[in-house]
Amino acid sequence: MSIKLPLLIDALKSLDMEFERSVLLERILVESVFSSLKQRIKIFFC
Repeated sequence: MSIKLPLLIDALKSLDMEFERSVLLERILVESVFSSLKQRIKIFFC
């Protein structure tokens, strides 16, 4: 399950939290890569 960037930004704004868009984007990209890797490993070992 990946979190969409606009939803995450809205959530942080509603909590009055500071954020940097570039950091959030990098995190989402990394999470998507590892999610894909996790799915491939699951298929390979099952």
